[in-house]
Amino acid sequence: MENPKNEEVRKLSPSKLKKIRELSSKTLGKAGSDNYRQKLVFDLLNAVKAKDQDRFLWILLRALNAHIKDNPEAKRLASLLGEAFLSSEADFEKVAYSVILGIMSGGEN
Repeated sequence: MENPKNEEVRKLSPSKLKKIRELSSKTLGKAGSDNYRQKLVFDLLNAVKAKDQDRFLWILLRALNAHIKDNPEAKRLASLLGEAFLSSEADFEKVAYSVILGIMSGGEN
């Protein structure tokens, strides 16, 4: 059996992180009420603090699911997140903070 540490890991480019932040802002930055977004950010930050990638992704996908119908940006974000979370566990915090900052920007770019 191969050692997973020997596998080449793709790093996320700054442009991909920026795109994740922008799509997060457009998709979730204006979602629901201010209280909804504050709770979402709080829950996501707690998952990052605990280094719980599965919980972070579960919370985020649950929020995205409500906005994905007829929204190509939400679909693109889901696709990018799938690629990002498969790329490397080391990039988890970078991706997570890009998403959180996008939500906190309130739909502003």
